Amino acid sequence: TGRKVSNKILAVFNQKESRYRWLKLSSIPFFHTDENTPSGVFTQFEDISDRKEAEETVKLLTKAFEAAGNGIAITDRNGNIVWVNPAFSQLTGYDSKELEGANTRLLKSEETPKALFDDLWNTILSGEKWQGELVNKRKDGSLFNEEMTITPVRADGSTITHFIAVKEDITNRRKREEELLKLNRALNALGHTSQALMHATDETQYLSEVCNIIIQDCG
Repeated sequence: TGRKVSNKILAVFNQKESRYRWLKLSSIPFFHTDENTPSGVFTQFEDISDRKEAEETVKLLTKAFEAAGNGIAITDRNGNIVWVNPAFSQLTGYDSKELEGANTRLLKSEETPKALFDDLWNTILSGEKWQGELVNKRKDGSLFNEEMTITPVRADGSTITHFIAVKEDITNRRKREEELLKLNRALNALGHTSQALMHATDETQYLSEVCNIIIQDCG
């Protein structure tokens, strides 16, 4: 047709490799000076299969991260948020637009000791994975317990450029554990109270023993 074609993507099946190869096609027609119909076409093919497969992998991983039940965030080396999945927004109360570009300090509460944060940053900046529990703060100010894993990402195999954080809300689990602990303390106190009753010689001694049991077993 005499028209230039630029960056047309073609999928060609390679029988020898039993796979499709992705090609980028560019073509330019050439003419003799006295003709309107092209005499030929300069055509260039570029194999972009590796790049195309990498793009498809990124798309697949993005969909998987978005569908994950745990909160996932990607930050730069300084803790500035680059991307979050919907579960992360649901956990923290912030939508993605509010979070992207913000620093993770936005979620920090006073309930987590500074020493724990120091250990976290020292670990991940050294290239190691960090796992632990934090008490963070939602947008509405409420606190939540989270179990978190942070993994460093190396762009060229050596330089750390980003971190991937995976968070799980364990607030309800911690509440159940605290309730179970209180119940166990109450049962222990009840058992000790029964023993005190059996050994007490008078009411005054019994009440004194009961007070000591409550202090020791129930705090």
